[in-house]
Amino acid sequence: MKIISGVILTLVYLFLLACGGSPNENKLNFENDMEQVSFWNDNSNNVQTIVNYEDAHSGKYVCRTDSVYRYSYLFKSKLGNISDVPTLKVTAKMWVKVKTLDARASLVISVDSLGTPIKWVENPIQPLIVNPNEWTEIKHELIFEEYFTNPEFVLGCYLWNTGSYEVLVDDMSIEIMR
Repeated sequence: MKIISGVILTLVYLFLLACGGSPNENKLNFENDMEQVSFWNDNSNNVQTIVNYEDAHSGKYVCRTDSVYRYSYLFKSKLGNISDVPTLKVTAKMWVKVKTLDARASLVISVDSLGTPIKWVENPIQPLIVNPNEWTEIKHELIFEEYFTNPEFVLGCYLWNTGSYEVLVDDMSIEIMR
């Protein structure tokens, strides 16, 4: 009887595993902790913005933006290079740190076609920063429309510093739901 019960439980488990699949099989993650930036982005103009910072959110390096270097390192890829399955939603996250509540910046997610934005959304950091000199997580989502299925469209994500004060960025991540 114990053998039959064990066999039945094993078969039920295998059946559920086969039917359900992995909950993460429709999710892709891209992360950048600023320790290995050259493997994550294609924006070589910002090399001097990666600085050794004693109080990084993780590791030893952060991306520094200010009035001269307005853009953080970025995630940029053609949709067709990410997946053959159409993208449904993109969630971008990053940790930011400011010295003053007067700092102005936004987390940007964009979809471009031939260098022209067809969708551009931003999430300003100001309302989310409660305490200067502390790391704050910033998050933003973009739900994809049906016309975003072209594999040549380019997905981008970055921090845009629109003010004159320094904004530090660490631990950027992009989650793509298919």
